Amino acid sequence: MRPSYSNNIREYEKRRQYLQKKALQVEKEMKSLPEGKVWVHRQKGNSRYYLVTKADGAKKEEYVTIDRVEEAKGMIQKHYLKKVYSRILDEIDGLTRVISAMQKIERRLPEETCNHLSEWRQEVITPCILSDNEYRARWEKEEYSPLDYGVKPSGFVTDKNEHVRSKSELLIASKLNQMNLSYKYEKPLFLKGLGIIYPDFTVLNTRTRQEVYIEHFGMMDDKEYLENALKKIAFYETNGYLPGKSLIFFMETGTSQINIKALENVIKSTCF
Repeated sequence: MRPSYSNNIREYEKRRQYLQKKALQVEKEMKSLPEGKVWVHRQKGNSRYYLVTKADGAKKEEYVTIDRVEEAKGMIQKHYLKKVYSRILDEIDGLTRVISAMQKIERRLPEETCNHLSEWRQEVITPCILSDNEYRARWEKEEYSPLDYGVKPSGFVTDKNEHVRSKSELLIASKLNQMNLSYKYEKPLFLKGLGIIYPDFTVLNTRTRQEVYIEHFGMMDDKEYLENALKKIAFYETNGYLPGKSLIFFMETGTSQINIKALENVIKSTCF
């Protein structure tokens, strides 16, 4: 398992660009405000503003009359903006360093070491850490016993020549293939309290090296089916498989079908 450096870099870059724009705005606002230092004396709930200057090494306070209140407020605002501006520049500098470091790390991931060796060396060594492609290939080769239909259903065959139960499952399989995700159809999974079940799809998140389970519930307008589906989801959760993290489920009724865009977005946010 490794962190998503690419995603982190994108997020940090967005933040850096936001701060760079904000820095320009703050610079412009500071130029429009008067320079000076203001001191506030509070007494019995009242505030009295004083302009603070230095003359002959001695501090001098001049009371701000009503006609100079706005000027004094401008000075206070400028004092605040200077502090904000300093912190903005510090964060931009820090983000620049972090982005550069992450880009360097991503170019030299230890998992990719084997791929940069000569072919004869690759044939000899035993990798101590697998690249994403190597891990994915091994996962795909792992054999399993799918749910036995007895007789194969007809009409719904995936690009991988799998027989699936419905048009919607065929749609999900096609989307997984389009997104270049490795999956297994109806691979057995043990849930404590329920026993062996067969999730519709077991998808490999190559980056995290974790499996994500996809369930399609296609008859949610049937009361008994609905109750069984909710119980199944509850067992997933009590076994640590949480929706949006390691579990995805899609629900349909006779009048409500899977939204293709929503399907893609959910898979993208969970399986990459």
